[in-house]
Amino acid sequence: FITACGGAPPSANKAEKHLERGEFARANEIADAELARYPKHPSLWHVKIKAALGQGDNRTAISTYEKWKTQREGLEDESALRTIATAVLWQGLNVPSPDIRVAAIQAIERLELERLGRDVTELIGSSDNVVAAAASIAVLRSHPQAPEVATAMLTSREPRARAIVIEGLGRKVGALARDDITRGLSDKDARVRRAAVGALAKIEEDADTDALVAAAGSDSDGRVRARALRALARGKRLQVVDVAARALEDDYLGAQLAAVEYLRTRAGDMGSGHLVRALASKNPIVAIRASVALFTLGKGDGREVLARALDAKSWTVRASAVNALAQAMPKNEALRLAGAALTDRRIQVRLAAARTLMAL
Repeated sequence: FITACGGAPPSANKAEKHLERGEFARANEIADAELARYPKHPSLWHVKIKAALGQGDNRTAISTYEKWKTQREGLEDESALRTIATAVLWQGLNVPSPDIRVAAIQAIERLELERLGRDVTELIGSSDNVVAAAASIAVLRSHPQAPEVATAMLTSREPRARAIVIEGLGRKVGALARDDITRGLSDKDARVRRAAVGALAKIEEDADTDALVAAAGSDSDGRVRARALRALARGKRLQVVDVAARALEDDYLGAQLAAVEYLRTRAGDMGSGHLVRALASKNPIVAIRASVALFTLGKGDGREVLARALDAKSWTVRASAVNALAQAMPKNEALRLAGAALTDRRIQVRLAAARTLMAL
Protein backbone atom coordinates (compact mmCIF):
# COMPACT_ATOMS: atom_id res chain seq x y z
CA PHE A 1 0.00 0.00 0.00
CA ILE A 2 2.87 2.39 0.87
CA THR A 3 4.61 1.68 -2.43
CA ALA A 4 1.38 2.11 -4.40
CA CYS A 5 0.80 5.50 -2.79
CA GLY A 6 4.34 6.62 -3.57
CA GLY A 7 5.59 6.79 0.01
CA ALA A 8 8.94 5.39 1.14
CA PRO A 9 9.12 2.01 2.89
CA PRO A 10 9.49 2.40 6.69
CA SER A 11 13.14 1.33 6.71
CA ALA A 12 14.10 3.77 3.95
CA ASN A 13 13.95 6.69 6.39
CA LYS A 14 16.08 4.68 8.82
CA ALA A 15 18.63 4.05 6.09
CA GLU A 16 18.69 7.78 5.26
CA LYS A 17 19.54 8.58 8.89
CA HIS A 18 22.46 6.17 8.72
CA LEU A 19 23.62 8.00 5.59
CA GLU A 20 23.48 11.32 7.42
CA ARG A 21 25.67 9.89 10.19
CA GLY A 22 28.18 8.57 7.66
CA GLU A 23 27.28 4.94 8.39
CA PHE A 24 27.27 4.01 4.75
CA ALA A 25 27.71 0.25 5.05
CA ARG A 26 24.75 -0.02 7.43
CA ALA A 27 22.57 2.12 5.17
CA ASN A 28 23.42 -0.14 2.25
CA GLU A 29 22.51 -3.27 4.27
CA ILE A 30 19.10 -1.86 5.15
CA ALA A 31 18.43 -0.86 1.54
CA ASP A 32 19.38 -4.35 0.31
CA ALA A 33 17.02 -5.99 2.80
CA GLU A 34 14.14 -3.71 1.82
CA LEU A 35 14.74 -4.14 -1.90
CA ALA A 36 13.83 -7.81 -1.49
CA ARG A 37 10.33 -6.56 -0.65
CA TYR A 38 10.19 -3.39 -2.71
CA PRO A 39 12.47 -4.03 -5.73
CA LYS A 40 11.32 -0.94 -7.66
CA HIS A 41 11.22 1.69 -4.97
CA PRO A 42 13.38 4.71 -5.90
CA SER A 43 14.24 5.73 -2.33
CA LEU A 44 16.01 2.43 -1.66
CA TRP A 45 18.02 2.57 -4.87
CA HIS A 46 18.97 6.15 -4.11
CA VAL A 47 20.21 5.06 -0.67
CA LYS A 48 22.44 2.42 -2.25
CA ILE A 49 23.84 4.92 -4.75
CA LYS A 50 24.53 7.51 -2.02
CA ALA A 51 26.11 4.87 0.23
CA ALA A 52 28.55 3.87 -2.51
CA LEU A 53 29.39 7.50 -3.25
CA GLY A 54 29.87 8.19 0.45
CA GLN A 55 32.50 5.46 0.56
CA GLY A 56 34.23 6.89 -2.53
CA ASP A 57 33.24 3.88 -4.61
CA ASN A 58 32.07 5.58 -7.78
CA ARG A 59 32.29 2.37 -9.79
CA THR A 60 29.74 0.65 -7.54
CA ALA A 61 27.53 3.75 -7.58
CA ILE A 62 27.43 3.66 -11.38
CA SER A 63 26.79 -0.09 -11.57
CA THR A 64 24.00 0.30 -8.98
CA TYR A 65 22.47 3.06 -11.08
CA GLU A 66 22.59 0.83 -14.16
CA LYS A 67 20.72 -1.91 -12.25
CA TRP A 68 18.15 0.64 -11.13
CA LYS A 69 17.80 1.86 -14.72
CA THR A 70 17.11 -1.74 -15.78
CA GLN A 71 14.31 -1.90 -13.20
CA ARG A 72 12.94 1.28 -14.82
CA GLU A 73 12.97 -0.45 -18.22
CA GLY A 74 15.75 1.78 -19.52
CA LEU A 75 14.39 5.11 -18.30
CA GLU A 76 16.92 7.53 -16.82
CA ASP A 77 16.47 8.81 -13.26
CA GLU A 78 17.47 12.49 -13.39
CA SER A 79 17.46 12.83 -9.61
CA ALA A 80 19.90 9.95 -9.20
CA LEU A 81 22.13 11.23 -12.00
CA ARG A 82 22.19 14.67 -10.39
CA THR A 83 23.17 13.07 -7.08
CA ILE A 84 26.06 11.20 -8.72
CA ALA A 85 27.30 14.26 -10.60
CA THR A 86 27.13 16.47 -7.51
CA ALA A 87 29.00 13.89 -5.45
CA VAL A 88 31.76 13.65 -8.04
CA LEU A 89 32.17 17.43 -8.03
CA TRP A 90 32.30 17.41 -4.23
CA GLN A 91 34.98 14.70 -4.39
CA GLY A 92 36.90 16.94 -6.78
CA LEU A 93 37.02 19.64 -4.13
CA ASN A 94 38.61 17.26 -1.67
CA VAL A 95 41.41 15.59 -3.61
CA PRO A 96 45.09 16.57 -3.22
CA SER A 97 45.49 17.65 -6.87
CA PRO A 98 45.18 21.46 -7.25
CA ASP A 99 44.29 21.05 -10.93
CA ILE A 100 41.33 18.81 -10.12
CA ARG A 101 40.21 21.14 -7.33
CA VAL A 102 40.26 24.11 -9.68
CA ALA A 103 38.34 22.18 -12.34
CA ALA A 104 35.71 21.21 -9.76
CA ILE A 105 35.42 24.78 -8.45
CA GLN A 106 34.96 26.21 -11.92
CA ALA A 107 32.37 23.57 -12.85
CA ILE A 108 30.41 24.31 -9.66
CA GLU A 109 30.56 28.03 -10.40
CA ARG A 110 29.44 27.55 -14.00
CA LEU A 111 26.55 25.29 -12.97
CA GLU A 112 25.61 27.55 -10.03
CA LEU A 113 25.39 24.63 -7.59
CA GLU A 114 24.49 26.49 -4.40
CA ARG A 115 24.49 23.31 -2.33
CA LEU A 116 28.27 23.09 -2.80
CA GLY A 117 28.84 26.79 -2.23
CA ARG A 118 29.96 26.34 1.38
CA ASP A 119 32.53 23.73 0.33
CA VAL A 120 33.92 26.12 -2.30
CA THR A 121 34.03 28.96 0.23
CA GLU A 122 36.21 26.89 2.54
CA LEU A 123 38.84 26.74 -0.19
CA ILE A 124 39.30 30.52 -0.21
CA GLY A 125 41.87 29.97 2.52
CA SER A 126 43.73 27.24 0.61
CA SER A 127 47.51 27.32 0.85
CA ASP A 128 47.59 26.73 -2.90
CA ASN A 129 47.20 30.13 -4.57
CA VAL A 130 45.63 28.73 -7.72
CA VAL A 131 42.91 26.99 -5.72
CA ALA A 132 42.37 30.10 -3.57
CA ALA A 133 42.11 32.27 -6.68
CA ALA A 134 39.52 30.01 -8.32
CA ALA A 135 37.48 29.80 -5.12
CA SER A 136 37.54 33.55 -4.51
CA ILE A 137 36.29 34.24 -8.04
CA ALA A 138 33.60 31.57 -7.77
CA VAL A 139 32.05 33.22 -4.68
CA LEU A 140 33.14 36.78 -5.47
CA ARG A 141 29.65 38.22 -5.07
CA SER A 142 28.46 36.08 -2.19
CA HIS A 143 31.30 35.98 0.36
CA PRO A 144 32.62 39.12 2.09
CA GLN A 145 36.24 37.95 2.10
CA ALA A 146 36.33 36.85 -1.53
CA PRO A 147 37.16 40.27 -3.07
CA GLU A 148 40.05 40.71 -0.62
CA VAL A 149 41.48 37.29 -1.44
CA ALA A 150 41.05 37.84 -5.17
CA THR A 151 42.88 41.17 -4.95
CA ALA A 152 45.74 39.52 -3.05
CA MET A 153 46.01 36.83 -5.75
CA LEU A 154 46.71 39.51 -8.37
CA THR A 155 50.24 39.67 -6.96
CA SER A 156 50.63 35.93 -6.41
CA ARG A 157 53.84 34.24 -7.50
CA GLU A 158 51.68 31.74 -9.38
CA PRO A 159 50.92 33.05 -12.90
CA ARG A 160 47.88 30.81 -13.19
CA ALA A 161 46.40 32.33 -10.02
CA ARG A 162 46.84 35.81 -11.46
CA ALA A 163 45.29 34.73 -14.75
CA ILE A 164 42.26 33.13 -13.05
CA VAL A 165 41.54 36.30 -11.09
CA ILE A 166 41.90 38.61 -14.09
CA GLU A 167 39.65 36.43 -16.24
CA GLY A 168 37.10 36.33 -13.41
CA LEU A 169 37.17 40.10 -12.94
CA GLY A 170 36.44 40.60 -16.62
CA ARG A 171 33.54 38.18 -16.42
CA LYS A 172 32.00 39.33 -13.14
CA VAL A 173 33.09 42.92 -12.55
CA GLY A 174 33.79 44.28 -16.02
CA ALA A 175 34.75 47.91 -16.57
CA LEU A 176 34.89 48.64 -12.82
CA ALA A 177 37.98 46.42 -12.66
CA ARG A 178 39.61 47.92 -15.77
CA ASP A 179 42.73 49.15 -13.93
CA ASP A 180 43.50 45.73 -12.45
CA ILE A 181 42.80 44.01 -15.76
CA THR A 182 44.89 46.43 -17.81
CA ARG A 183 47.88 45.95 -15.51
CA GLY A 184 47.75 42.30 -16.51
CA LEU A 185 48.74 43.28 -20.05
CA SER A 186 52.25 43.99 -18.83
CA ASP A 187 52.59 40.79 -16.81
CA LYS A 188 55.74 38.79 -17.54
CA ASP A 189 53.73 35.60 -18.06
CA ALA A 190 51.86 35.20 -21.36
CA ARG A 191 49.00 33.31 -19.67
CA VAL A 192 48.20 36.37 -17.60
CA ARG A 193 48.40 38.68 -20.61
CA ARG A 194 46.04 36.40 -22.55
CA ALA A 195 43.61 36.49 -19.63
CA ALA A 196 43.80 40.30 -19.54
CA VAL A 197 43.10 40.57 -23.27
CA GLY A 198 40.16 38.18 -22.92
CA ALA A 199 38.78 40.20 -20.00
CA LEU A 200 39.00 43.45 -21.98
CA ALA A 201 37.26 41.74 -24.89
CA LYS A 202 34.27 41.03 -22.66
CA ILE A 203 34.04 44.68 -21.62
CA GLU A 204 33.66 45.67 -25.30
CA GLU A 205 34.39 49.38 -24.83
CA ASP A 206 36.43 51.69 -27.06
CA ALA A 207 38.38 52.91 -24.02
CA ASP A 208 40.46 49.74 -24.28
CA THR A 209 41.25 50.01 -27.98
CA ASP A 210 44.72 51.53 -27.57
CA ALA A 211 45.77 48.85 -25.08
CA LEU A 212 44.52 46.09 -27.36
CA VAL A 213 46.22 47.63 -30.40
CA ALA A 214 49.51 47.61 -28.49
CA ALA A 215 49.03 43.97 -27.53
CA ALA A 216 48.11 42.99 -31.09
CA GLY A 217 51.15 44.69 -32.54
CA SER A 218 53.97 44.11 -30.10
CA ASP A 219 53.30 41.32 -27.60
CA SER A 220 55.95 38.61 -27.74
CA ASP A 221 53.37 35.81 -27.57
CA GLY A 222 51.49 34.96 -30.75
CA ARG A 223 48.40 33.80 -28.89
CA VAL A 224 48.18 37.14 -27.12
CA ARG A 225 48.44 38.97 -30.44
CA ALA A 226 45.74 36.79 -31.99
CA ARG A 227 43.40 37.19 -29.02
CA ALA A 228 43.91 40.97 -29.07
CA LEU A 229 42.92 41.11 -32.75
CA ARG A 230 39.78 39.11 -32.03
CA ALA A 231 38.99 41.44 -29.12
CA LEU A 232 39.34 44.46 -31.38
CA ALA A 233 36.65 43.01 -33.63
CA ARG A 234 34.12 42.96 -30.78
CA GLY A 235 31.82 45.72 -29.59
CA LYS A 236 31.75 49.25 -31.01
CA ARG A 237 35.44 50.02 -31.02
CA LEU A 238 37.02 52.34 -33.58
CA GLN A 239 38.31 50.65 -36.72
CA VAL A 240 41.98 49.68 -36.77
CA VAL A 241 42.24 48.32 -40.30
CA ASP A 242 45.95 49.11 -40.52
CA VAL A 243 46.65 46.96 -37.44
CA ALA A 244 44.83 44.00 -38.98
CA ALA A 245 46.58 44.54 -42.31
CA ARG A 246 50.00 44.39 -40.66
CA ALA A 247 48.97 41.24 -38.81
CA LEU A 248 48.61 39.42 -42.12
CA GLU A 249 52.42 39.26 -42.04
CA ASP A 250 52.55 37.97 -38.46
CA ASP A 251 54.66 34.84 -38.00
CA TYR A 252 51.92 33.24 -35.90
CA LEU A 253 49.15 31.57 -37.92
CA GLY A 254 46.47 32.32 -35.34
CA ALA A 255 47.20 36.04 -35.60
CA GLN A 256 47.01 35.92 -39.41
CA LEU A 257 43.65 34.17 -39.25
CA ALA A 258 42.38 36.66 -36.67
CA ALA A 259 43.45 39.46 -39.02
CA VAL A 260 41.50 37.93 -41.90
CA GLU A 261 38.42 37.66 -39.71
CA TYR A 262 38.79 41.28 -38.59
CA LEU A 263 39.06 42.47 -42.19
CA ARG A 264 35.95 40.47 -43.07
CA THR A 265 33.75 41.65 -40.22
CA ARG A 266 34.94 45.18 -39.38
CA ALA A 267 36.86 46.71 -42.28
CA GLY A 268 34.16 46.93 -44.96
CA ASP A 269 35.39 48.06 -48.38
CA MET A 270 38.72 49.15 -46.85
CA GLY A 271 39.52 45.54 -46.05
CA SER A 272 38.91 44.09 -49.50
CA GLY A 273 42.30 45.05 -50.92
CA HIS A 274 44.10 43.54 -47.95
CA LEU A 275 42.07 40.34 -48.29
CA VAL A 276 43.04 40.11 -51.97
CA ARG A 277 46.66 40.36 -50.85
CA ALA A 278 46.03 37.55 -48.34
CA LEU A 279 44.97 35.28 -51.21
CA ALA A 280 48.65 35.08 -52.14
CA SER A 281 49.75 34.15 -48.62
CA LYS A 282 52.46 31.53 -48.32
CA ASN A 283 50.22 29.74 -45.83
CA PRO A 284 47.39 28.04 -47.76
CA ILE A 285 45.10 28.12 -44.72
CA VAL A 286 45.28 31.92 -44.67
CA ALA A 287 44.58 32.04 -48.39
CA ILE A 288 41.57 29.76 -47.95
CA ARG A 289 40.10 31.93 -45.19
CA ALA A 290 40.72 35.06 -47.26
CA SER A 291 38.84 33.53 -50.19
CA VAL A 292 35.90 32.77 -47.91
CA ALA A 293 35.96 36.35 -46.59
CA LEU A 294 35.93 37.86 -50.06
CA PHE A 295 33.07 35.63 -51.21
CA THR A 296 31.09 36.53 -48.08
CA LEU A 297 31.61 40.22 -48.84
CA GLY A 298 30.56 39.76 -52.46
CA LYS A 299 34.03 40.69 -53.70
CA GLY A 300 34.80 37.55 -55.70
CA ASP A 301 35.13 33.86 -55.04
CA GLY A 302 37.87 31.45 -54.09
CA ARG A 303 37.81 28.99 -56.96
CA GLU A 304 41.43 29.46 -57.92
CA VAL A 305 42.75 29.38 -54.35
CA LEU A 306 40.69 26.35 -53.40
CA ALA A 307 41.62 24.50 -56.58
CA ARG A 308 45.29 24.82 -55.59
CA ALA A 309 44.55 23.80 -52.02
CA LEU A 310 42.64 20.71 -53.13
CA ASP A 311 45.81 19.52 -54.91
CA ALA A 312 48.10 20.21 -51.94
CA LYS A 313 50.34 17.46 -50.60
CA SER A 314 49.14 18.05 -47.04
CA TRP A 315 45.84 16.35 -46.32
CA THR A 316 45.05 18.97 -43.66
CA VAL A 317 45.18 21.68 -46.34
CA ARG A 318 42.96 19.60 -48.65
CA ALA A 319 40.49 19.03 -45.82
CA SER A 320 40.46 22.73 -44.99
CA ALA A 321 39.73 23.53 -48.60
CA VAL A 322 36.86 21.05 -48.71
CA ASN A 323 35.42 22.49 -45.51
CA ALA A 324 35.49 25.97 -47.07
CA LEU A 325 33.84 25.08 -50.39
CA ALA A 326 30.30 25.95 -49.37
CA GLN A 327 31.39 29.36 -48.08
CA ALA A 328 33.75 30.37 -50.87
CA MET A 329 32.00 29.81 -54.20
CA PRO A 330 28.64 29.29 -55.90
CA LYS A 331 26.74 26.17 -54.89
CA ASN A 332 27.02 24.25 -58.17
CA GLU A 333 30.80 24.63 -58.29
CA ALA A 334 31.09 23.69 -54.62
CA LEU A 335 29.02 20.55 -55.22
CA ARG A 336 31.25 19.51 -58.12
CA LEU A 337 34.49 19.92 -56.15
CA ALA A 338 33.11 18.28 -53.02
CA GLY A 339 31.98 15.31 -55.08
CA ALA A 340 35.45 14.96 -56.58
CA ALA A 341 36.99 15.04 -53.09
CA LEU A 342 35.08 11.88 -52.17
CA THR A 343 37.83 9.96 -53.95
CA ASP A 344 40.69 11.55 -51.96
CA ARG A 345 43.28 9.09 -50.66
CA ARG A 346 42.80 10.24 -47.03
CA ILE A 347 39.68 9.27 -45.09
CA GLN A 348 39.69 12.62 -43.27
CA VAL A 349 39.31 14.49 -46.55
CA ARG A 350 36.59 12.12 -47.76
CA LEU A 351 34.67 12.67 -44.52
CA ALA A 352 35.01 16.42 -44.92
CA ALA A 353 33.67 16.06 -48.46
CA ALA A 354 30.69 14.02 -47.25
CA ARG A 355 29.86 16.64 -44.59
CA THR A 356 30.11 19.43 -47.16
CA LEU A 357 27.81 17.62 -49.56
CA MET A 358 25.29 17.04 -46.79
CA ALA A 359 25.43 20.72 -45.85
CA LEU A 360 24.94 21.77 -49.46
